[in-house]
Amino acid sequence: MIQKSLVHIYATHPRRTFVCCGAFIKGGYVATCRHVWTTATAKDGGTEKQVENVFPDHRDPAASAIVGSLLSDCDLGRGPAPDLVLLSPSAVPPDIVALQAAADTARETGEAQALAGLVDPGRPGGSFQVEIMGKLAEMIGADGLRQFIGANSAG
Repeated sequence: MIQKSLVHIYATHPRRTFVCCGAFIKGGYVATCRHVWTTATAKDGGTEKQVENVFPDHRDPAASAIVGSLLSDCDLGRGPAPDLVLLSPSAVPPDIVALQAAADTARETGEAQALAGLVDPGRPGGSFQVEIMGKLAEMIGADGLRQFIGANSAG
């Protein structure tokens, strides 16, 4: 089910380039990291206002590009801005599943998987995805967060 919510985010300038991923969430938005948006919209000293959203689980060669525009930078103006932005896609394929927020804390613990998009320094513009298996701790820290504990094999 999570795979049907995956969104690839591409920069459109200077050329179409894969940057990283986001997730299609309840409400019809794409959630991604602020640093992904910043990287994808950087353009020769200025910034673009849009990115291209690709839903990899939905392949329709005849479909036009789906544009993602910044809906919210999620910055409340108190403390450092979170590494989160919400994008508004220009269209959503019909078979895409929106991720729902956890209904209660019982669904926020246990076996977990983290996916990280990393840049390969040996290949300019090249990136690869790393999967880290682990667990989300049951205890909530003073900051309101749970700890993810995981590791992957070196290489």
